[in-house]
Formats: sequence, C-alpha cells, structure tokens
Amino acid sequence: MVGRHLILPHRHHVHLRSAGQEHHPPPNRFMNCMVGMNVTEASTAHAIIVSEETRNATIDLLESWLQLKDFNSMEEAKRQYRLHDLDLEYPLKEAANNSDYDGEDSESPEVELEKIFESLSKLRQLMSHINKFLPNDWYKDYFNSFEDKLEHNMSVAANMLGIQNCPMEPTNEVPAHRHNHPLLEFAIVEEMTRLLNVLEKKYRVMHRRVMEAANA
Repeated sequence: MVGRHLILPHRHHVHLRSAGQEHHPPPNRFMNCMVGMNVTEASTAHAIIVSEETRNATIDLLESWLQLKDFNSMEEAKRQYRLHDLDLEYPLKEAANNSDYDGEDSESPEVELEKIFESLSKLRQLMSHINKFLPNDWYKDYFNSFEDKLEHNMSVAANMLGIQNCPMEPTNEVPAHRHNHPLLEFAIVEEMTRLLNVLEKKYRVMHRRVMEAANA
C-alpha cells in the first residue's frame, strides 16, 4: 500500500521511440527510490482493468451513499452542485474536468505515471483528512472503501513507475474540513471517478504504444 513500504516485483525498462515518445529522464521526486520502470503489455493491461473496475465500483458505492442523503442518483447530486467545484489542484485536474478527454496527448510513461501518482496522492490526502470527521458508519461502509481504491490505483502506478520505499510527502494544501464545498464528501468522490476515467484512457494509450513499440 502506498505510504508504507512497497514490495515490488522486478522491472523491465521499456523505451518508446515512436513520435512523441522519446525517452525522458526519471522524475526528480522519485530519483532516489526508483528501481526501474515496469511499463509492459501486461502491466498496462492490468492498470486498465484496475482503473476501470475501481471506477465502476466507486460509482456504484457512491450511488448507494447518496441515497442516504436523499438523492435519487449521482446525476441529481451533480446537477444540484453544478455551480460548485472542488478547490484542489493536481496535475490531471484539467483532463479530469474535460468530458472529451481521450488520452492522446499523453507524454512518456515516466511523465504520465508521475502525474497519475501525484494526482491520486492529492485526492487520497484530502479524502484521508475528511474521513476523520465522517460518521463511523459512513467511513466503515463507504469512505474507507473509496480511500482503499485510491491507494490501490496508487500502488499500480508506483509499480509501473518503479518506485520503492518513497516517503509520502505532505500536501501543500492542508484542507479545511468543508473546503469551500457544501458537500465535500461527494465532491471528492465524484472528482475521483473523473480522475479514474482519465487514468483508464491514459493507460489504454500507453498499452497501445507499448504494443506498437514491441512490433516495430
């Protein structure tokens, strides 16, 4: 689990040299704890599955929680709070808030995986913070699972990025409990579903490029 010691399998370097896929140096943040990239056909296929399945499970669980709040659906909640935004900056925020995003602007795996890890980390840190204030049954039945799904995706990204035993850095945006949103709990999880959709699209592009490079 990210935030604790990561025990990772061996890595294989993959250098994608098709257009726009030149090799980039490892991200500086992870320079001291990288043990080698693991961007392969198998690892990218696994990442696609995890991002898709955790997103679908998150939507189902969020719908169940919203019923406790007297909403009929997530779409109804989105309409009610359409004038509010989650005031949290993270690398993939623009993509997550673009309904037409297709992942085709993705850069090298090193660059994209760092963005993915950082984005998941920001949301996880905020969710971990607000979970301290939620009723115990909400945390136990719903929000603990949301946090676990973020951590699962972080572990997948860490495995592909090839980082081991990297300390979690505290966020520079220590959030107030309500964080300028009337239903912060919903805003975080709904943003999480959009981010996981972006991850799936980026992983699909990464998977395709890995296969293209292997067949070149």
